[in-house]
Amino acid sequence: MSLEPNGLNMAIRQQAETLEIYLYDDIEPDRYDWWSGAKIESETSSKHVQKILDENKNIRQIDLHINSNGGDVREGVGIYSLLARHPAKKTAYIDGFAASIASVIAMACDTVVMSSVSLMFIHHAWMLAAGNANELRRAADDLEKIDGQSTRAYKEHAGDKLPDETLQSLLDAETWLTPEECLQYGLCEQIETKQTEDPKTVAQRLHQNYKQQIMRQAAQTNKTIIQKMAAQAAKKREEQ
Repeated sequence: MSLEPNGLNMAIRQQAETLEIYLYDDIEPDRYDWWSGAKIESETSSKHVQKILDENKNIRQIDLHINSNGGDVREGVGIYSLLARHPAKKTAYIDGFAASIASVIAMACDTVVMSSVSLMFIHHAWMLAAGNANELRRAADDLEKIDGQSTRAYKEHAGDKLPDETLQSLLDAETWLTPEECLQYGLCEQIETKQTEDPKTVAQRLHQNYKQQIMRQAAQTNKTIIQKMAAQAAKKREEQ
């Protein structure tokens, strides 16, 4: 058995014909260093997952362990598709949080197993947008299409256990789901151990932390946009 760490985000363990993937960080694409311009490869991107699967072609079982707040929708949908079309039997283990797009990735697996104190968080897709009125309307229309495609995964996994009206209500409310609720709605097939802590209490305590993290990420994104705009403006002044 070998354990192959990839930074802090993802680890790979292969034993016989079973591949274990630990997705323990935010889902992110490759990015570029602001000052040097050097490319920083993400270890939670769809391209990275594709590389892992290409390097382990003869596996018959994939065990995907998830503890993630979610992240980039495009990368998450790519990971979902890579796993969904893979011929191996796939089991997702929710070890902590499967929030946002991380919960969509779990739906690609044949079986979802949740720890008794884990939580799943589902909501409509969201984005930052800037521009005139027409551009903002188009962004909203595009976001609705993105949202519809990504959340289709819940319905396909749950089937008749999760009616469309119920799913939309859960998405509208930005809902933290306990293992028991996920089992009821068909979003998981098994709860790992006996419940030792009321997950509703955990959800109430951690939901605020999750929102604070999202706000910090949004603030950092806005800061980056402002810096890029300032740099572009300075470059234009130099060229005049």
